[in-house]
Amino acid sequence: LDLVVRLCDFLKIDIGGAGEEVEIFTCGDLSFLKRLEERGDFSREEIRTIKGQILASESYYIAKAKFVYLANLSVNHAAEEAAHFIKSVSSGPEEPRELVDAFYANILHEALGFFGSKCMNHKRKCAHEKEFKATLAYLESARVPAERRLEYETARLLLEYKKLERRGKPLARTEIFRTRMDLFLSLTHALGYMLGDRLFYGLVGRAATKAQVRGLFLDPWAEEGAPVEAYFELLRRLKKVRIPKRM
Repeated sequence: LDLVVRLCDFLKIDIGGAGEEVEIFTCGDLSFLKRLEERGDFSREEIRTIKGQILASESYYIAKAKFVYLANLSVNHAAEEAAHFIKSVSSGPEEPRELVDAFYANILHEALGFFGSKCMNHKRKCAHEKEFKATLAYLESARVPAERRLEYETARLLLEYKKLERRGKPLARTEIFRTRMDLFLSLTHALGYMLGDRLFYGLVGRAATKAQVRGLFLDPWAEEGAPVEAYFELLRRLKKVRIPKRM
């Protein structure tokens, strides 16, 4: 909650008393799962997705319940979920979207989450294309272990997608995501982190302003095609931003 206050102060976002409504759970307390099931307004698919995130050791903000689940007590995880909470309160909860819009909206949400964590811990790193290429080469050099299959599929699809993106083309083939929510979440998570990292350095290097970042938190991208437009506009704005070399 302190991180929510600090991020709101930094970005000049007013969420009123919304912070008083959120409940926070850690990896030692999964009691919220039973509460979600008892509410009656979460589908089996939604519960299954939440459990999948927990099993993957991912922190999670559940907007409909105003629950924050922290997979660990690191500043990175707490600040990331603080940013997700601010985004949800500022622009409203996510409504169902057509799959392409949902893909880009989720990337933008993940980007703002990573950006928020980076504001609190400037040294936080994430994988970019170079690292994904190395991961793919390594996993293709030997039989891919079952437990790393999702990592392999994510790296392969991410590199294919970035080639498409460089030609100015949005996502077109979505069939796989209709049955693979785990892959949808993993890929948008990776792409979002990359964009959030670039947004942070864009702010530092003045390729983006606080007002523009604040606008991303406030914008619900409600119109059809709005998330796609917002994503590519942000990419254009940050095109010349360079990520520092890190050990």
